[in-house]
Amino acid sequence: MLARFDEKKNISLHGIINHRLPAIPFQYYFSVTSSGKFYISMNATLLFDIDNTLLKGSKSHRQAFHEGFTQVFGIRGDVEAINPHGKTDRQIITEVLTQNGVDGETIAEGLNECMGVVAHTFTELVKHEQLIVLDGVVELLEFLGSYPLLLGLVTGNLESIAWEKLQRTGLKKYFFFGGFGSDHSIRSRLVAIALNRARVHCSKAASYPVFLIGDTPRDILAGKKAGVLTVAVATGVYTQDELHRHKPDIVLSSLKPSEGFEDIIDQLRTAQH
Repeated sequence: MLARFDEKKNISLHGIINHRLPAIPFQYYFSVTSSGKFYISMNATLLFDIDNTLLKGSKSHRQAFHEGFTQVFGIRGDVEAINPHGKTDRQIITEVLTQNGVDGETIAEGLNECMGVVAHTFTELVKHEQLIVLDGVVELLEFLGSYPLLLGLVTGNLESIAWEKLQRTGLKKYFFFGGFGSDHSIRSRLVAIALNRARVHCSKAASYPVFLIGDTPRDILAGKKAGVLTVAVATGVYTQDELHRHKPDIVLSSLKPSEGFEDIIDQLRTAQH
């Protein structure tokens, strides 16, 4: 669902943004109606992580890594041993292999083959798994899809795995572009890649305010390094307090419209007054 773009249309995010924004005039982002409601007064680009942000983590994805390690490198690697949360699939593969004594040259030679095995294995295994959309996600995406926003992805998933997950959960229709773990191992680079692809849908996409939404400190750090606004959601393994320590622009308990959104609206009112 790609909304019609209208530069003059005011759009509400019902509190997805709080007052802790960069040193840009507040009115650049918001206008206020006679009823006191805050609205975004321009287009924006929202980039979503997938695992533990839109969907619960996938057992098939973890098992697919093991198959890739075994088939291509002949080792039994454990992704949990390198704390994979917020890392790209390329990075996960490289770190697990390095931890198991595989040298850099061998990793480079087999990386693409390994990613291919992981992607193929996931496609087969996920047929027998019920992927779970996190609470509030569908409602939020339906709401956002009604306004002139570009919705994209920045995920560590290999691209084919990312689209397969969204297709199977009915979320693919909301997204048209992204930066993926098959594009680069460094997460912050994926933001630039996603924005380049966004220009296919809107030539001015990179000039709009950009919000990176994810559940880990690595999402926050990637957003900061890429120079975009960061929205942290405590829907994964990290608590709100743990996420706060990395100083995101916004911290939410979840993407449910009813949890945290009204509080942020109140913060906006307070900040304006």
